[in-house]
Amino acid sequence: MLRAGFMIADVRTLDKQTQTFKTVTTAGAVKQDLVISAYKPNGGLEQRFKLEAGSEAGAWDFVRTIYANCPFLWRR
Repeated sequence: MLRAGFMIADVRTLDKQTQTFKTVTTAGAVKQDLVISAYKPNGGLEQRFKLEAGSEAGAWDFVRTIYANCPFLWRR
């Protein structure tokens, strides 16, 4: 995902409530699935970040971009 240019925004486990026969009887079987939320920023963020790196304006631009692409972060 990272090599393809995606940024990982959040990773959570999905509890399916009911286990399968295999998860109950097999040692080392995966009991939960991962839900990975990711987005692919446009090239503008990287350009702006390089120009404003280390500045307060650059930091706020980065934070605004992350929250614009990850609205679920506001609900925490």
